[in-house]
Amino acid sequence: MFIFNYLQLFLLILILHPTSALSLVQEDGVKGEWDFEHYDGPLDPRLIIDHQNEKQEFYDEYTGRNYFDVLLVPELTDLSQDFNRYIYPNFSCSKYELKENLAYMRYLIRLTSIASLYEFYRQTSIALYQYGDEKSCQIDYETIFKQCKPKSKDMKLFIGRVSDFFPDIVDWGKYPIKLKTDRRFSLETYHPDLVKILRLDFGGDEKSHLIKACQFAKNEIQSLCSENDEYMAAAQIKEIRNEILKSSAFKILNRSGKGQACFTRYEEMAKDMEEIDDKSKRIIKTALTSKGELKVFWFGALKEFDDQGITLVEQKKPEPVKKVKKVEEKKPEPVKTVDIKSIKIIRKPKPQPKKPEPKPVEKVSAFEKALRNFEKSKEKTVVDMTSFKTDYKFSKKTLEKFNGSLRSFQTRKQLSKMKRVDNLGSVAAPMSLTFIKYLIDYNLHQGLYNMTGILSNDFYVINDLENKSRPVKIKLDNNKDTGFKWKIWVTDSE
Repeated sequence: MFIFNYLQLFLLILILHPTSALSLVQEDGVKGEWDFEHYDGPLDPRLIIDHQNEKQEFYDEYTGRNYFDVLLVPELTDLSQDFNRYIYPNFSCSKYELKENLAYMRYLIRLTSIASLYEFYRQTSIALYQYGDEKSCQIDYETIFKQCKPKSKDMKLFIGRVSDFFPDIVDWGKYPIKLKTDRRFSLETYHPDLVKILRLDFGGDEKSHLIKACQFAKNEIQSLCSENDEYMAAAQIKEIRNEILKSSAFKILNRSGKGQACFTRYEEMAKDMEEIDDKSKRIIKTALTSKGELKVFWFGALKEFDDQGITLVEQKKPEPVKKVKKVEEKKPEPVKTVDIKSIKIIRKPKPQPKKPEPKPVEKVSAFEKALRNFEKSKEKTVVDMTSFKTDYKFSKKTLEKFNGSLRSFQTRKQLSKMKRVDNLGSVAAPMSLTFIKYLIDYNLHQGLYNMTGILSNDFYVINDLENKSRPVKIKLDNNKDTGFKWKIWVTDSE
């Protein structure tokens, strides 16, 4: 190799020797610069122009100046890219560690995508409700998640638990229904992010486009929860990665301290796979960058507690079916005769009189206790709101009713109508205490503000929580004096 390099050097010296070069020119009989069309140099007539220093030279001159450096000091091949892509990841996260966490990483990407798409579905459902359509995009377990066919253990647990999330309580008082005569109504006022996606990907924010968007989100959710999706490359969405890394579920991936490295290697592995479409990508990014929470994510991120045997969400177990044994008829045995003289008579002691059982203590609710104290003192009496919250537990049926068919009663429009037509809040038509408790327990503040705005802070209620029929006047308020928490006072009774 070295001999060959020296031979090349020797030949080049001969070529560039002044005498040899002069003789070549004299033989041709031509002196001075040649035109490009007559140029027969060893390479090509390209010019290298240095605009900063106002210099130019032929490519041949540049090559000749650097020729020996290239031959004598060959440049090493740059392997840094290959090292970073194929070699370094094995040190930071081995194949064994990657394989151990691969299924759960795949599951968390699906879970984050499902939770993001659900937020989009939820907003679409609320928007359709505002347009007067309550059936095309319902927020319930049966419509969305019951159709899922999960395969992995983690996804099966998630689908089983997410049913406990429903009904998904909404503060419907924030979302007035569009009137036919209302030309100023704008969906963008209530759902700016949703409208942006609708106009970009679904043709607009009209009712038909909302139904189309709702169906798309539902199909994507059901594909993900059935684990039939093509979301492998969704790890490339940085918002998904950030959401997973900050969640408690990341502790499972990071048990060996190499969670981030394994996640990075997974991203590299999925780099060349088919990416999810732009619609899904925009929906997911919007949900993960908004201020809202991913409501159903938590139900699928409990593996840390499952592994420790801690139950945070009560699982519904089917009641065991009792098998009734067939009773075989027995033939009557022959009666044996007994000698009366052989029977010993044992006299039992007289039973002592039983002590009277203590009477059960009457359980008085916080509201009734406040009412009794008012009747004694005749002064405004506050209801113990901590006890009031635990006095009654809502059934799913009641929640579905308040969150469904009675949801419009949180709006100013409906409250104004009942106030005008039925004189709601009066002795003749008292407000339901159950409905007020529902709004307070689930922090449906706008519905409560609408109520006090239409009925004022003082109005009559009926304690239908305990099937009482007597109207009671209360004061309902939330201000600086109450610590910005809702409080109830009993102020009068009939």
